Amino acid sequence: MSSALLAENFSKNVAYCERNMWQLSTLGGAYASMSFYAKEWAEMLLNVSLKQFNLSKQLNNEAYISRSRIYIAHALATNDEFEQAIKLISKELFYIKHYLKDDFNLRVATAIRTRIKHLQQKAINAA
Repeated sequence: MSSALLAENFSKNVAYCERNMWQLSTLGGAYASMSFYAKEWAEMLLNVSLKQFNLSKQLNNEAYISRSRIYIAHALATNDEFEQAIKLISKELFYIKHYLKDDFNLRVATAIRTRIKHLQQKAINAA
């Protein structure tokens, strides 16, 4: 196989994965907004987040991988898995602050941590 064909196939694969990340992100946002109305949506949100994580690993993009872990933490919280969610988001915040050093991911992770704690408190108050 020629190097030009290899480069073309590689570019097509990256474009395909990037498009799927964009589509899954849109779908994840929709599921996140609906997840408080029905448990099925929360479960679908977790599935989408896990698919994003797998795609980000395939792309080998550390910022995407980090963001996917943030989304997984949020999805765990919407599925009432608060301990796992807090553990994951805490590890991710540490990773972002000390290794990744990405301001956008840091702001998103901080906001999601606040959201997880709010959801946990809401669940405690409802019990």
